[in-house]
Amino acid sequence: MERDFLCYPTRSERQKRAGSDGNVRLEGTKRTYAVRAQIKDVDGALLFTSTQAYHVITQGNPSYVTIELAQP
Repeated sequence: MERDFLCYPTRSERQKRAGSDGNVRLEGTKRTYAVRAQIKDVDGALLFTSTQAYHVITQGNPSYVTIELAQP
């Protein structure tokens, strides 16, 4: 199963950084953002997890990433 995940800044960050067109501007920000993923069954048991964090959005990192998952 393959899924795409997006990472978005908080509402207050979007409001602070929105350009005149309403799009968020994150270039030059000193913050870093990273994503990880987990897939659990309906009982909460961990089925798959990412083995690393993937840096996204700022400091030249991409907006979209493919997250590799492994069984624990």
